[in-house]
Amino acid sequence: MRVIVGYLASWMLLLCVSAHASEGYDSEKVKTGILPSGGFYSLYEVDCNDDFTATIASMNRNRQWCLSESGELSCYSRRQDASSRACMSGRVAVIEDNRKAVGKY
Repeated sequence: MRVIVGYLASWMLLLCVSAHASEGYDSEKVKTGILPSGGFYSLYEVDCNDDFTATIASMNRNRQWCLSESGELSCYSRRQDASSRACMSGRVAVIEDNRKAVGKY
């Protein structure tokens, strides 16, 4: 009986984790262009939670998904990873801006 309960608990945990990981961000292509190297890129606006919008870029025929973090280019192999990171980075920037604005008064 303990083995069955253990398997059932493991299965439920995997189900919850996969459901959370599959939560996606809506994105819309807003621009396409050509890089100086001759490759194509596309810019996407990502709708994050709390009415925040972030921007990511697709390069190498959607094999790389990139964003700018503190002046550095960070690239991921999955759109979901880049979208998630862009939304997190944007929220941190908004919080920092709000703290600076509150500190001025």
